[in-house]
Amino acid sequence: MNPNQTIDIIKFIRGNPSSSLVVESKAHAEPLAQVLFESAQLYRVLQTSNNLDIIIEQIIRKNTAAKEYQVITGKKWLF
Repeated sequence: MNPNQTIDIIKFIRGNPSSSLVVESKAHAEPLAQVLFESAQLYRVLQTSNNLDIIIEQIIRKNTAAKEYQVITGKKWLF
């Protein structure tokens, strides 16, 4: 992941849906979309909730998506 892609990912996670992300292959699109969605959800939960059960549940979802992303792309999810 180059620095520009990392910045675009951070912008997306923080709520800027207009950031553009380039996907290397069609097979990588779905795992990237899923891990981006779960990462953005985690960001929102951390901003709005102090319920530890909800936070842990979202961390598990994000980590599951990150593992799937790594299996398919061979790249570790940074967030």
